[in-house]
Amino acid sequence: MCQANPDALLELTADGQLIAITPTGSATGARNGELSFQLKRFAKASGD
Repeated sequence: MCQANPDALLELTADGQLIAITPTGSATGARNGELSFQLKRFAKASGD
């Protein structure tokens, strides 16, 4: 499956089902970037 679809994002669930993961859009990417930034800022401020 992976060789036939090298660009596909696939994940195996805990019960063994194969699911396709759709890419996120720009709004989701922006929220994830902001979350990462805030976590990094918090970690630096707390001395980690």
